[in-house]
Amino acid sequence: MPYLIKYTNKGVVLQKRILAIVDDEKRYSQLLYEFLYAKFPVPMQLLIFSEASKFKKFALSHEIEIALVAQHLYSKVLKTLPVKNCYILQEKEKVKNVTNIYKYQSSQEILKELITCYAEEKNAVQMSEKKEAQVIGIYSPVGRTGQTTFALFLGKLLAQKKRVLYINLEPFSGLMSYLSISNKNNLSDLLYYLNYEEEKFVYKLANMVEYFGNLEFIPPTDSFLDLHTITIKEWEKLIDIIRTKTEYEYLILDLSECICGLFGLLRMCNRVYSLVKEDTMAQNKVNQYEKLLATLEYEDVLSKEKRILTPEFKAMTIIPEELAYSQVGGYVKKVIKEDFDEEL
Repeated sequence: MPYLIKYTNKGVVLQKRILAIVDDEKRYSQLLYEFLYAKFPVPMQLLIFSEASKFKKFALSHEIEIALVAQHLYSKVLKTLPVKNCYILQEKEKVKNVTNIYKYQSSQEILKELITCYAEEKNAVQMSEKKEAQVIGIYSPVGRTGQTTFALFLGKLLAQKKRVLYINLEPFSGLMSYLSISNKNNLSDLLYYLNYEEEKFVYKLANMVEYFGNLEFIPPTDSFLDLHTITIKEWEKLIDIIRTKTEYEYLILDLSECICGLFGLLRMCNRVYSLVKEDTMAQNKVNQYEKLLATLEYEDVLSKEKRILTPEFKAMTIIPEELAYSQVGGYVKKVIKEDFDEEL
């Protein structure tokens, strides 16, 4: 579990396990601290030590789960200390017989390397139950409604105060090319690891995450054919793990007919936004969608659905810096305000 059980004369006390950053570059340590505090996949108490002597004194009387130590302080600090998992923030040539993580790379890359290394440890902290994340589905039977733009902007709004994970399940998202992001792993790889023990899977998921501003997302599949092979039970397992075993507070699913068990996924959502248009053909598609829900006994999906009429916008953008000031951004914020007033 992510907490240490301490027995005191006042009863049982639960304490978060400790992740220590040991580096005398104070600005560097503070920035790394802020990122890890927000993004590490299990609860940890993060501490910064700018002096090796103070860390040594602390470590002798406290159990340290993870220590990230600047290379130039390593010989002074760690060789004799009982630290469970020690990683060197590499500054020059690698230190032998210990795991090195290159110090001067982005915080995102440091986190990915740290997660990869830590997940392989036999004593890696297991995630316990926590307050369930809210699952938000975005789906429309009508095409060209700006569904993905809506989903991304909703995610970015919520990510200003909450941890949000976005998953795109369209056949051709175009997202990675648009954001100029290259990732060796994507949703197909993540689904492959569903058969791992859940605790390791949580670390695998965290290691695949990319960032769109503060919004976190799993890179979409390269081929929609991969989505056809995933069963509804596998989707349900994936969503259940994210909802109950990660630190995310919201999961946004950008849905399409491409996936097996679409209506089942809509039923799993706490709320659904359905984007529509006013023209006759669009209304006919919506009517057909509703009839199919009734035929297959998924009418309850409509009770959690909020239908949004999308106007024609002069220009659409998903550039992070432009979303907040764009026409579509203003519209999205207006229509969701009553649902997320505290988060906005």
